[in-house]
Amino acid sequence: MRCLLLSVALLSSLGAAPPPPFSASRPFGTLSRLAPLLAAHAAAPFPPGDAALLLARAAPAFTAARNYTAAASARLELATLAASAYMASPNASTFQALLLARVAAVEALTHAGSYDAAHRVVVLARDEVHGAAGARVVALKSASAAADGLWRAEAAVLNCAGGGERGAVEALAAWERGAPPEGWLAPIRSELHERLARDYLGLLQRAPGGGAAARRGAVEAALLARGPWRRADQLPRHFSPALRGEPWYDPAAPPWSALAPLAAALAAAAPALRAEWRALERAHAHLILPEAECIAEGAGVWRYFTVNAPWVEAVDGAGCSLHAPAACALLAAAAAAGWGGDVLRGTFSAVRGGGRLREHCGMTNAQLKLHVGLVVPRVWEEGGGGGGGGGGRPCAWLTVAGERRAWEEGAVLMFDDSFLHSVDNECPGDEERVVFQLVLPHGDARGEGAAGAWGD
Repeated sequence: MRCLLLSVALLSSLGAAPPPPFSASRPFGTLSRLAPLLAAHAAAPFPPGDAALLLARAAPAFTAARNYTAAASARLELATLAASAYMASPNASTFQALLLARVAAVEALTHAGSYDAAHRVVVLARDEVHGAAGARVVALKSASAAADGLWRAEAAVLNCAGGGERGAVEALAAWERGAPPEGWLAPIRSELHERLARDYLGLLQRAPGGGAAARRGAVEAALLARGPWRRADQLPRHFSPALRGEPWYDPAAPPWSALAPLAAALAAAAPALRAEWRALERAHAHLILPEAECIAEGAGVWRYFTVNAPWVEAVDGAGCSLHAPAACALLAAAAAAGWGGDVLRGTFSAVRGGGRLREHCGMTNAQLKLHVGLVVPRVWEEGGGGGGGGGGRPCAWLTVAGERRAWEEGAVLMFDDSFLHSVDNECPGDEERVVFQLVLPHGDARGEGAAGAWGD
């Protein structure tokens, strides 16, 4: 009964408001069809089986639409249904289903930024594992794996919540309890173990101390031995050894001459893009989303608007936002010049003053990124600052493969984000660094597509 009461309390704490109206574009088409059923279920709950089917379809649709709060509510309700099924018939099958539902709820709450609620679900599930009925079945391999997944889920919560060095140490300790490296690290023989190694490496990159550094070296060596990667500072999920690999490129003279005019056009568009960002803030702030990637140090550090993302509703015939004509014109120019395909996208990206995006690799080496500075604060030696413009010294930095460069308003940085990179906005107060990011296919991979292009 306690598990049911706590699940209901967590749902209430999220404020399970009715979802917003949906358009018919892309993931919203699914949600438009589900909306009447969700409304009917909210008014008079469906039988458990029907409710589970509805929620299981709605949760990923909400995630695809970047409505993480609604996705978390659906996952929590699914966990409540699983708890009822387990209490009615406590056996290995229903217990495993309950644990898996709890882990999915933790992941959804983490995406929604509800870290305290996510941790409470972890504690609840751990109590269930150690309960009398749970203890009888947790020794089974499948249930034991789900229990280990709770530790990894807790590590993800702690990692996403930030917390500096202490949070990094606690996240690493929780993860190692759920996946001790001795059993799978050397050699890496499967995709599952490769994924575990990559998750483990992300935590080790944050943790202080020589012990973590030594373990990081061991994980990097194990991944390089598995291949196809060649460098420990370039370990994207999808990697093609045939592509040229340089952390930085000169936007005025890149190896692919056809790219230079596009970089120049991006620089020339900076004033229009800056005005477009301000207009979005004033009239369409709901389109600017908090980034849910767990690489930002703290909540509210990073926000973005990808103008041609699948979750954008009001779009033109090319699938680009009607609220961002200057940005969409750049994407159209890139496509017309042969730099289109799966990778092409444009994003306004803002990082708050004092914010940091941790060192990480992008998803693929089959893409390049061009940043043009739109709002780049600077610091004056006598303590003044802000507002961008001339004078002062830089305080917002991009580091790629160990080399740090500053953004400047109207200037373009071109880099390969499959190398380890990080962002530091050391500017005072809450002064945001705002850039427009143009993502293009790698010059050696034009027209080939790129797996994982919509990550990071």
